[in-house]
Amino acid sequence: MNANHVKEISQVKKNLEEIRKNFVDSLTLIIKDLILSAYQNIISGQDISCLQQKEKIDLEKSKEKSYEIFLLNKEPFSFKNIK
Repeated sequence: MNANHVKEISQVKKNLEEIRKNFVDSLTLIIKDLILSAYQNIISGQDISCLQQKEKIDLEKSKEKSYEIFLLNKEPFSFKNIK
């Protein structure tokens, strides 16, 4: 093994580390988007329920808002939306 082989091996190792970092970063972004899209409607519904229990919201308006949140404004998870 000579100096050229050592340089090549260190370059390959550096490239693998960069690939690994990019993969982990991309995976983290995908998981974050998936979790946020899956639970956003649930959180909105819980906020409405909380306000109903505190009697700070009109019941009819909350029913309409719940209908909008859960049935009309569905945003499916998509890899195209990840930036």
